[in-house]
Amino acid sequence: MSEAAKRGRRNWSLEDKWRIVQAAQLPGNSAAEVARRRGVNSKLLFRWIRAAEARQLGHRPDSLVLLPQPALDLIPMGVFWR
Repeated sequence: MSEAAKRGRRNWSLEDKWRIVQAAQLPGNSAAEVARRRGVNSKLLFRWIRAAEARQLGHRPDSLVLLPQPALDLIPMGVFWR
């Protein structure tokens, strides 16, 4: 068992980091909210974003495809006719 695992730290794969960074940068998304939903400390996510912008996060995986997620505050309720 690694030292990080003993301390309860999670090792994020490069693909996971890129996916979370890109989700945080989608229009209308809050980086802090994305961090909370994904279980990442918001300071760590902001560090990843800065590293990605400085091209220091590592090679972006070619397999990464990010589809926009609908905003949760716009849930269609339906149209009711009388």
